[in-house]
Amino acid sequence: MILLHIITPDQQQVWDISDYLSKEKLILNPIIIEQAQSRRIEDDGNTITSTIQYLLIGKTKGLLFNEIDLRLREQYPKNMPVFYSLPITHMDWEQADELISKTVKI
Repeated sequence: MILLHIITPDQQQVWDISDYLSKEKLILNPIIIEQAQSRRIEDDGNTITSTIQYLLIGKTKGLLFNEIDLRLREQYPKNMPVFYSLPITHMDWEQADELISKTVKI
């Protein structure tokens, strides 16, 4: 099991992705964090800029990562959001069973 992190500067995109992945049963109970601050050092090495980002966090099966990646690449070929996963090493058994039963069968 994994936690997906999808990060985008586009508020509508994060909501669309959340709805799409939920309806397709590719993630369970997504969480959206709005207006997260992203900090970055510019190429000059001195200037630090901030931008507003939107973070989608969703639980899913590790084996669905590639399928989700393919679908996002199809939908957003020009503005693919940042997309990666983190392993879930421990989870309550009832919650794990819910995740297994409510996401697409693989």
